[in-house]
Amino acid sequence: MDVSGLPAELLRAVSINRLEPYVSICGDARRGLSVYLWNVSLCEAMYPALHCCEIALRNSMYETLSEHFGNRDWIFDRRYLVKRDGDTIAGVMRRLEDYGKPLTPDNVMAELTLGFWSTMLSASYDARYWRSPGLLRRLFPNAPRSELNIARLHRQLNHLRNFRNRIFHQEPVWNRSDLARNRDDCYRFAEWISVEWSNRFRKIDRFDEIYLFCPVI
Repeated sequence: MDVSGLPAELLRAVSINRLEPYVSICGDARRGLSVYLWNVSLCEAMYPALHCCEIALRNSMYETLSEHFGNRDWIFDRRYLVKRDGDTIAGVMRRLEDYGKPLTPDNVMAELTLGFWSTMLSASYDARYWRSPGLLRRLFPNAPRSELNIARLHRQLNHLRNFRNRIFHQEPVWNRSDLARNRDDCYRFAEWISVEWSNRFRKIDRFDEIYLFCPVI
């Protein structure tokens, strides 16, 4: 791979291995660097949608299950969780204690990933509580009836979780054909919980604007 057109200090900072996928596709080091930076901008532009979805989901799930169990501390109680998720919560509690933070539901939820919440909508919990009449509707009050299916919800959320991880692990996403669809799916999930919440984030969304700046067209 020819990177002779780029300063040595820049290559030391970014590493040739990280640039290689971009330069290989573009056939030129400078254009490859431009696409790399554009990829960073695209990841940044996805943040409002991902934030909107994740915050709405975790808060709606916590409130829905708190009402269902009649217990706002259910997240600390292993009776409500499969072993793996109970172990996850125990690990979070240990970290909070190490940080000197109070063991509150809000502090625990702030440490949990989208993967935890998508797992809560998996088959592991279907028979445990999601089959209770009206519970999924309380979680997603604005969702079409056809979407209130655990398998379907988990599959879609798991896809968004994998996409989110690529975004936050600085991986290439610029050449994916599903970028706009993933952004829209994030807002769709949020709308099922609160249209007002989703609309506020749509107003600050700059994804379409950033996407048009593609440096390889």
